[in-house]
Amino acid sequence: MNAQIAYQEQNNVQVVEFQVETNVIHELLLAIGIPQNIYGYAYTVYAVQLLLLDEEYRHCITKRLYVDIAERFGTKPTRVERAIRHAISVAWLHGNTKFIDHVFVNCVRPDKGVPTNSVFLSRLFYYIKEASGK
Repeated sequence: MNAQIAYQEQNNVQVVEFQVETNVIHELLLAIGIPQNIYGYAYTVYAVQLLLLDEEYRHCITKRLYVDIAERFGTKPTRVERAIRHAISVAWLHGNTKFIDHVFVNCVRPDKGVPTNSVFLSRLFYYIKEASGK
């Protein structure tokens, strides 16, 4: 998995741009059953990219991860949180249940329903990390 970080100075504001191989993330989300046409899809892709670059995001989902995603997409952190929650709900209601069970094995109990955003994002992060062999 390749990751590059580039810092630029634009109008006295530091802009951070990076490139993480997103094919794996896109394939995973599509296989789970999250459609590309909802905001939560794009936010989830970006969230996993940030997690892959800096694991410390796992410990500050609300205070840091949602804020950084909101800044990137020009929206509010509460909207980011809600859109990701909606994407998870769509996947759990209409997604590929066999693949979801495979990815979230021992992380989510079926009788408990939909996982929280932090559990969902953390499991995606670890699944991709395990798949890449790192």
